[in-house]
Amino acid sequence: MHHKALPGPLCNFGMRTQKAINDLAQIRQRLQFIDSRSAFRSISLVISAAVFIAAALLQPTLGIELAVPRNFVWFWLVIALACSLGIAMEVGCRSLSGESRITFEWSRHLALAMLPAMVAAALLTWAILDHAMWAPLLPGLWSMFAGLAITSAARLLPSFCQLSAIWMVLGGALAIRFDGFFATHLNLTMVLLFGVGQILLAVGLFAGVTSHE
Repeated sequence: MHHKALPGPLCNFGMRTQKAINDLAQIRQRLQFIDSRSAFRSISLVISAAVFIAAALLQPTLGIELAVPRNFVWFWLVIALACSLGIAMEVGCRSLSGESRITFEWSRHLALAMLPAMVAAALLTWAILDHAMWAPLLPGLWSMFAGLAITSAARLLPSFCQLSAIWMVLGGALAIRFDGFFATHLNLTMVLLFGVGQILLAVGLFAGVTSHE
């Protein structure tokens, strides 16, 4: 049995209607994606940066030096975990308050995108932990891997955030190249790499989200 073809005008109307539906679906998906990114607020990153800066300034007073790599690593591991937990809690609270599943999915994909670089940094740290001669390279290596983690999640973050990634990668490379100077000024190194790096990420996130509102 042969189906009778629709008249030309009706066929064209149906095609235009389907295209309009597809366009609306894409717009809705884009708006949901932007809304999900807004759950990741700049304020939590600014607070995290402030904590890193305060910890870096207190570091000499507490006697945390690269001469004892384990103490140095454990000190900054606790700081990093505390800041990460604070950011994760804020994202989670905003996600639950908005009852937005897409926010949860965005957060999950963001974490998975950053995970390989973070795991690589952890393994490299573990590998050289007992070798004091390599300890001065740790701040630079951490900064480079943090920048690579941000780059890995580029499709999930505003493009402005890549300024932070560039800062951390280049800053980490300089800290490794001139490790003697940066190891001598360790608190300044941590402030520049991670304090300023997170502030740039916060500014990039704020600029990216507000530009779509």
